Amino acid sequence: MASRHRRYDRRLRDAVSRQDPALAGNLATPQARRLYEMGNAVSRCLHAKKGFLRMNVSPGGVLYAKTTLEHHVLDLLAAHFHRRFPGYHIAIESGGRTMTASPSGVFAVHDCSVMDAVKLLDGGAQPSREEAGRARRLWEEYYDSQAISSRRNLRLMRKMMPARYMDPDAYESRKASGSGSISDWL
Repeated sequence: MASRHRRYDRRLRDAVSRQDPALAGNLATPQARRLYEMGNAVSRCLHAKKGFLRMNVSPGGVLYAKTTLEHHVLDLLAAHFHRRFPGYHIAIESGGRTMTASPSGVFAVHDCSVMDAVKLLDGGAQPSREEAGRARRLWEEYYDSQAISSRRNLRLMRKMMPARYMDPDAYESRKASGSGSISDWL
């Protein structure tokens, strides 16, 4: 996983491979420790995106999302969602590149926006406002069914969901801040 780090340098891996295996395996050298930390950072980034990435659904059944990735894990993220939703086309954009996965398992990288990729996969259909509204309402209903107002714990929420993954416009963020009913936001 360390090779997917944004600051990965092959010379670091070569330096660790020349070290005594016992020292490198126990992270007793600064280079081995750095390589290990790089791998952990990539794993944490991937794990967080798997849990916090919100997918939208197009009229043709394409699951799509736009995100910012700290490391080079776009293909791993697309593969995860492809395994999780095998009957759907998946399109994820990060940094101006879009990774698509078809139900048959064909992965492709496009230098276009996620919406352009969705048009290609949908046969030219654009996701309508009605579809986006339906997906949003489904999430809000699910969140309301799970949230218990008497157990609201903002400190725990902030601890469990790091600030960099919080979307201030997200429904759960608005509800947690006590901003009123859903009708205030429609």
